[in-house]
Amino acid sequence: MSALAKYDVVDIPFKGGQGVVANQSIAAGECISAESEVEKDYTTRFKFNHSCTPNAQSRSDVKGQSTRYVHALSKIEPGEEITISY
Repeated sequence: MSALAKYDVVDIPFKGGQGVVANQSIAAGECISAESEVEKDYTTRFKFNHSCTPNAQSRSDVKGQSTRYVHALSKIEPGEEITISY
């Protein structure tokens, strides 16, 4: 994760664990994270919480390096939890 990461992994006690929260405005369609599924060096992959109305989506690129991408489905404001459907 770079010094200019778009998110932080934080404790969310009422959910009983951690989650991913935006630390800056993220535009719809913008890539939030990209992690290799080959290297298994996951920093956020298992930290995104589920929502029935997610503001992001996770997809895997099975060509090349098998990278898992998370893109914003709608504008995400700073302090807002980034959620996906799984």
